[in-house]
Amino acid sequence: MVEKRFRTLLREEEEEDMDDEEDLKSANSGRKRKEKKDPTAPEKLESIKVIDDRRKRIKKFLINYDKALNKALKNNKHAVGLIDLAKYLLVLDNLLNFTDREVILKSNQKVEEDKKHVLFPVEGTFNELTSFNSALLNLVGKFISVLNQNSFGETTDHYSQKKMERYKLLCKRTTLFTLAAMRSKYNDSDQKAEWYDIMAYNIQKLFGNIDDYAEHLVNYEKKICLKHFSMDKTKQILNKWKKDFNEIDTKPSFFISDTYGICKIIKLYHRIVRQVFLN
Repeated sequence: MVEKRFRTLLREEEEEDMDDEEDLKSANSGRKRKEKKDPTAPEKLESIKVIDDRRKRIKKFLINYDKALNKALKNNKHAVGLIDLAKYLLVLDNLLNFTDREVILKSNQKVEEDKKHVLFPVEGTFNELTSFNSALLNLVGKFISVLNQNSFGETTDHYSQKKMERYKLLCKRTTLFTLAAMRSKYNDSDQKAEWYDIMAYNIQKLFGNIDDYAEHLVNYEKKICLKHFSMDKTKQILNKWKKDFNEIDTKPSFFISDTYGICKIIKLYHRIVRQVFLN
């Protein structure tokens, strides 16, 4: 089921890449492309009860993934494979599909003010998986920990190697774009901004530096419903992260751990030369 759903997403990504590289008429010669449903179109639901039920299902989906990450963290010999990356990308895809998406009731019922218009809110309680912000900080953070504490499984054939590289590239782009989109909401003095920065540095450590992303970011914007999204701010943050990561070895406020990845030093005990860091 996971692979079937992800193959659809992967095919869409590959078609977009082809459109970037080839003339549209040439790319579509001999075949007609299906008209894609607008992923940002308002969701039409029957009632408030249906909205609440949908939110409960989203939360359950996220909790189940959180349990899977916890299980992987306990397994020191977990080999990260294609299925792990596919599941992670599906979680991000669903979060982006649900978050800030307008809801239109088919009935004439009124929606409570705090739940008005959106299926899944951007902001919420940090320690609960009931908002986009809390889901990103908790689930992406744990996914990074799983990767830092384990290694990628070996792929023996050319097809699997190519597929793995493609999944890694999608993980890098989608995660960095999403983190940057949320990072733009916070001032540098906000602690959440620091958390997003650290996660972005670790994603680059795990998947490689930020590449030529301009065209892919345009495609990303077309798929999301985040009302606060700013192309200019997102680009500024991505460019800053790329520069910061290239200089991370020279920054005394950061510590690179084999187990925990790139960490921010919050306190240094000089007498015993022990570093306490923020993972």
